[in-house]
Amino acid sequence: MQDVADTVSEEWRAVLELAEAADGQTFREAGGDSVTALRLKAAVEGRLGIDFPVELLFSAAGLATITEACQERCRAARPAARRAAAMGEGSPPQWRATGLGDLPPAVDRLLGAASEMVIAGRLAESARLPAVVHANVCIGRSLGRADLLPASVAWEAAVACAIARALGAGVELVVCLYEEQRQQPEHAAAYADLSARLASALPYLAEPAAVPVGVFVGTRAPAMPPPPDDQLFGLFSPFAESTYPRGLPNERDVLDAFAAYCGRYREAAERHPAAWFAEGVHLVKAAMLGLPPDAGYLAAAALPDPDGHRRLVQDVPPRIRVNLDRIGALPRDWWPELALERGLGVGLREFGLVLADHLGITQQAGGR
Repeated sequence: MQDVADTVSEEWRAVLELAEAADGQTFREAGGDSVTALRLKAAVEGRLGIDFPVELLFSAAGLATITEACQERCRAARPAARRAAAMGEGSPPQWRATGLGDLPPAVDRLLGAASEMVIAGRLAESARLPAVVHANVCIGRSLGRADLLPASVAWEAAVACAIARALGAGVELVVCLYEEQRQQPEHAAAYADLSARLASALPYLAEPAAVPVGVFVGTRAPAMPPPPDDQLFGLFSPFAESTYPRGLPNERDVLDAFAAYCGRYREAAERHPAAWFAEGVHLVKAAMLGLPPDAGYLAAAALPDPDGHRRLVQDVPPRIRVNLDRIGALPRDWWPELALERGLGVGLREFGLVLADHLGITQQAGGR
């Protein structure tokens, strides 16, 4: 966040009338007092839009520490970051520990309103813009039924489309059939049919999104070397103290499934070397294990349960969550609806109804 550091340094020098700023110098050592403290607070807040940590000005903290505090507040001030933290999906220090960082300012500016849905990323300053934005749509726990697909399917597709449109790229949406068939073999035929229907329906999102949309159906687990087992523990709970799945009777099966999950990122990167990957931050560990080091990754906000519980829509039991057959009943003033309207020009309700219509899903009472 060099732009934040530059802003704090500029205002520090201006308010204190200094030619140079020393990182280790405290505010008092630099000649500051209560009057200049208020001036510095107002100047930095006016430019960065954060709550300036004025309490640090009269502590032993030097300019470098104060700058770091401002950078931390800027990270947390991103709309997607605030929402992810509120959902228990990590914090700025935890995200950094996984390898995520701030978006390059040029990319942030290009994303425009779509950046409201991005928490952090792994992008080199010199990273070339993508030809394709890749995203997975989670069809899990739907029993292979279109009407039980969670509303998050529309959200995941819409976020990828918003990012792609801002960057002038196309979209590839991936439906991972083999994963669902492996987890629920009794519904294997139903999932195969549902995947085929999605492959036909998802490209129709190109019209409301105004970007090209392609679909890839993963029918087999990638034949690639899996990551070491000890790196797979906690794959789907990267911000919780968990040893899952240690000790489970079917631990080997679970770890094999986790390795295949990482492998699908690796496979997609080979298929599209110029792609960037947009995934929920809760999948950061899988993405980092599977993607090559130079692949661009944007950690996006996942769709929360609109009923206010600290859980994601796809984690709610299928028969009581908001599925595509009730997506038209979502609140018009809900933040995902408004964020997509700003970032894509189409709200989640309208976007989801296009998908539901092409899947032949009838809206339940109150769904339109």
